[in-house]
Amino acid sequence: MRTSKKALISAICLLCCVAILSVVIIGPWSAMDAAYYSDSSLRKDLAGTIDTIVLGASHALAAFDPNIIDETLGCTSYNLSGSLMTSHSKLYLLNKELARNPVDTVVLEVSYNTLIRTTEEEYGEGDAVTVVRLDSLPEKLAFLVKYDSLDDWMNIYSRIMEGGLVCWKNIIRGTAKSGVNRAAKGYTSKQSIDVTIPPEEVAELHDSRIVDMNYTESEVDALREQIEACHRKGIDVMIAVTPVSDRILWRERGWDEFRVWLENFSRENGCVCCDFNLLKNRYELFNDAESFYDTVHLSKSASESFSHIFSDVLKRMKAGEDVSDMFYDTYDQMLEDSPYMQYLH
Repeated sequence: MRTSKKALISAICLLCCVAILSVVIIGPWSAMDAAYYSDSSLRKDLAGTIDTIVLGASHALAAFDPNIIDETLGCTSYNLSGSLMTSHSKLYLLNKELARNPVDTVVLEVSYNTLIRTTEEEYGEGDAVTVVRLDSLPEKLAFLVKYDSLDDWMNIYSRIMEGGLVCWKNIIRGTAKSGVNRAAKGYTSKQSIDVTIPPEEVAELHDSRIVDMNYTESEVDALREQIEACHRKGIDVMIAVTPVSDRILWRERGWDEFRVWLENFSRENGCVCCDFNLLKNRYELFNDAESFYDTVHLSKSASESFSHIFSDVLKRMKAGEDVSDMFYDTYDQMLEDSPYMQYLH
């Protein structure tokens, strides 16, 4: 009995020590909004004003600039996207913002790899981002209980602790500061790098891999729930695909299967679909030498161009115009015009 009591007391003491240590390490990081995605206070300040929401993972985070969208459309938009966010994370944050804003348009970004990801395979990285974006400890715990396993709790905890330790290092160095750019309204991007395929590798890389369409059922279901949540409130929904580099499009095959699946899904669920990979002037607008900060994310300068184009397309569609003349019909057509094609002849 005494042994059991001692073990219980030891366990309680250990938990208390861990809790105190966690508060000490994470507290400053949280209080300073040191992570770029610690935007809960910003979203709370904007509550009641947002009428247009962009929601996706990192592709959308780096592509949609709310300030350009607002200027073009005369709306008040917010980029609610987050790196590696799973569909249940997106649904949770979407419902939160729909409940407190007069939203009339939601853009759901669905890139080629959006629906194949799982929290388990990514060790909770996307949900760690989401947890940090929530308002309070009870809300964070409620989210974890509903969506994550105990294994992922530990992964999420370790990622947050890492952020806290980095913050403490910056405090000691005197370089600690908020990571949130309030003026950007959720959007963030990086400077470009050159991802061009060397000419001697073009033929070897062409169609060397297949686009993975083994979609996770729970991800597809959550995407459908996002659409339904919008439709219940009479909100227009666009599914959008952001441009990836020609290097990726050139390397993979099966793009038109992805296109057909997404078009059918959009039609069945009552929303429009725009694949901006298929823009007819994509090779003029987005080139592999300077338009991406890696092979799949738009660079800062390219995202500004993209945001103007996206806004124009959305504006024309809302006015009832046909924008199909702006897009290739298929990926095969588009790839025939790729600058890399010259190296196959």
